[in-house]
Amino acid sequence: MPADEAAPAAEASTDVIEERAARIRDLVKATMILRHTRASDLDLLRREKSGDQDTIVSGVRQNNRHDCEHNVNGGIMVTNNAIQFWEDLKLFQRAFHKSVPMFIRTDKGAHEDVWPSFFDNQLGNNRREIRRKRVQIAWPNLSDHVSLFIKNIAYKSFILPARGLLGEDMRVGDPGADWQSIQIITPQIDVHSSVQEQADKLDKIFHAAERLYDFFLLHEKALLAIPRQK
Repeated sequence: MPADEAAPAAEASTDVIEERAARIRDLVKATMILRHTRASDLDLLRREKSGDQDTIVSGVRQNNRHDCEHNVNGGIMVTNNAIQFWEDLKLFQRAFHKSVPMFIRTDKGAHEDVWPSFFDNQLGNNRREIRRKRVQIAWPNLSDHVSLFIKNIAYKSFILPARGLLGEDMRVGDPGADWQSIQIITPQIDVHSSVQEQADKLDKIFHAAERLYDFFLLHEKALLAIPRQK
């Protein structure tokens, strides 16, 4: 190979190595924050965007006296620990499960009654695939499972086709009014314990969500062919 052709290839290879090294450094930084810092010392976890680089920043709790203080928010009793759990979980997802996009809505004060959802832009919010508007993957109310929901379907129409498609460790959920589900069992999570202490359990929740997404892509045609409820 001529020298002038080899040089650009070498430069490209160096760029890839440097990019991977930068990602590893960011991951190590996230790991230090999430797994080796005491939960009581974390005040907030947020992202600051500098150019094209996402920087993970930790703050130290201003006053630990309020860790167990209860607040009334929208008629629901919540604790600072529950609020902090969801903030930490967002960072956990960005640091360790970037391939599993997650959306958490706690803006109405429901910090203990939350339905984190996954792959929203690929499913229900996907404007290019209108039929997917009836599909959602969610972890409802801190339950012991992650669910793939197919909406506007009667249970009696859903149960037999769904059973024929189930993968390992999957089950059909209990009958819903017009939302039917396929579920994967996951560990129980406590929002009053830290993300760090439950990292291994949380990994399984993200893995379940990813499996259900892959399952849907594999069986999309069959699942969406089930007659809608009239």
